[in-house]
Amino acid sequence: MADFLLEIGTEEIPAGMIRGLSEALSRAVSEGLGSLGLEAARQQSFAAPRRIGFLLEGLPERQEDREETVAGPPLSAARDASGAWTKAAEGFARKQGVEVKDLREVAGLKGPCVGFARHIPGRPSAEVLAEIVPRAVDGLHLPKAMRWGEGTEVFVRPVRWVEALLDARDVPL
Repeated sequence: MADFLLEIGTEEIPAGMIRGLSEALSRAVSEGLGSLGLEAARQQSFAAPRRIGFLLEGLPERQEDREETVAGPPLSAARDASGAWTKAAEGFARKQGVEVKDLREVAGLKGPCVGFARHIPGRPSAEVLAEIVPRAVDGLHLPKAMRWGEGTEVFVRPVRWVEALLDARDVPL
């Protein structure tokens, strides 16, 4: 298990926005991680006039490996009357990069389909955090946002530093 710390240093944030901004950021990152199978044991947000951030404790080092079922064309279009695979099934297999022999019947939204199970290896937490954190920051509701310098990014006040640590290792965002 690992601990993740994110701190964003800014110019002075209006007092009425500090706590809500920090909690919203912490919640957005936690929910994003949870949707990808990475749940922290404990989360704690913090805020001050010139910084917001949070700490996630007990974060797994990596995602669990998982199996995903990929559904294709309806079974009625994937097999002919004699039970042989049709061009639709062969094209689906080719597009997905699997052999026709790996196809099987799976449940689809509109009935039985042809499909297969794909193994998806888990990714390291640092890699997942590098995707989730910027999306969470971009998704924050900012009643008053500003740009500074020559950049196109916006935030409640100009950002002066960002520190992202997974245990003692920097997480490049």
